Amino acid sequence: MEKFFNWLDDHGGRQTWALVILALVFAGAWFWQQGPTREDRLPVVADNAKLIKTDRPDEFEALDEDKDKPTEATVHVSGAVAKPGVYTLSADARVNDAIQVAGGPLPEADLDALNLAQPLIDGTKIAVPRQGETPPAPAPGTVGTGSTGAGAVSINAASVEELQQLPGVGPAKAQAIVAYREAHGGFRALEELKEVSGIGEKTYERLAADIQL
Repeated sequence: MEKFFNWLDDHGGRQTWALVILALVFAGAWFWQQGPTREDRLPVVADNAKLIKTDRPDEFEALDEDKDKPTEATVHVSGAVAKPGVYTLSADARVNDAIQVAGGPLPEADLDALNLAQPLIDGTKIAVPRQGETPPAPAPGTVGTGSTGAGAVSINAASVEELQQLPGVGPAKAQAIVAYREAHGGFRALEELKEVSGIGEKTYERLAADIQL
């Protein structure tokens, strides 16, 4: 310690160094006080909420749609096929796929009477008519002659369970559809379905051929 004090005496004196240290302390205190005050800090209020991006990108909508999308469809294939019966196929399968799984069409089958490209709907019946046959009007949930949406589900009248027969509609979306129509007094146009939470453009395109008012 004695050497330190001697060094101070040789380099300006103890009093001088004491004044320098005191000046540094006061300068530090002054700079600290000049920092952002509490009032200057950005408050977390509604006016600043716009700084936070809340819009959900399209990929999130796609994830929501895929979450409710069924992975399988069970259908009843009847009429002019080799092996009529109930079959379970991928949810992406078409009417033609179901007919092939059922052993293929018989020679007398009138395949032109069906929409072979129509996506399968879980729980429906595919009635393959014979040539020259006048089939009865298809029952609800039946893919029949000339069908491009025969047995279409009414979005204004279907129950939650019936709505879940539609491709890409699970319990959550079905509940949302019912809640929307109850809140708005029903749907006035099919396109209004896109206003329902969780149903975007892609989901609507999958549903368009299978729904009615």
